Amino acid sequence: MSITAWDIKEAAFTSDIKEVEELILTSKGATDVGAVAQAANLRSLSLAFNALTSLSGLGGLGRLQSLNVSHNQLASLKGVHLLTGLATLNASHNKVASLAPLSALTQLTDLWLQNNAVAAPPELRVLAGLSALQRLAIGNNPVAKVIDGRPVDEQDREMYRAGGVAVSWDSAGGGFVQYPSGGLMLIYSRSTGAGCLPHSLALFSGSRDT
Repeated sequence: MSITAWDIKEAAFTSDIKEVEELILTSKGATDVGAVAQAANLRSLSLAFNALTSLSGLGGLGRLQSLNVSHNQLASLKGVHLLTGLATLNASHNKVASLAPLSALTQLTDLWLQNNAVAAPPELRVLAGLSALQRLAIGNNPVAKVIDGRPVDEQDREMYRAGGVAVSWDSAGGGFVQYPSGGLMLIYSRSTGAGCLPHSLALFSGSRDT
């Protein structure tokens, strides 16, 4: 099912799609974004709880500041790199493995990625480049499970080193990524659930699904 202009007008209670600044189209069974880009003045968009497999087609939403695509079938975030004004992105509960498309989102302050398929430690380097980021949820990804819940072995450490980052674990069960540039990020702490980049980044293991 593709989202139509009629769907947008009906959800926003308007006859002019270009007037819409906030749009909620959840639980519609949508498999692609369809006509959403026609709402060029959108600032907030929720497409949560659908069946989206791609975010291509959102490139025209240059004013978009908040995007919720949680609980879909996304294996890739390709397409979000065009939304350079995004401040909040919720892509939790999908199948995303690569964070590369996020590198262009320099205004991003809130990022929700829990319950995805991020497994490769080098992917975390993308997060270090998001200088405006203040809040991050990345729990229940394979890369986080390496740190939380079992002892770390030499194979784990080698995997991180191969990606150009070094990881150490403290006695409280926290995992730290040390970047070559000198930045330090606490990936997960069982005791506090919080951590920081050089610009103070808060990490959450909870959910934000709506």
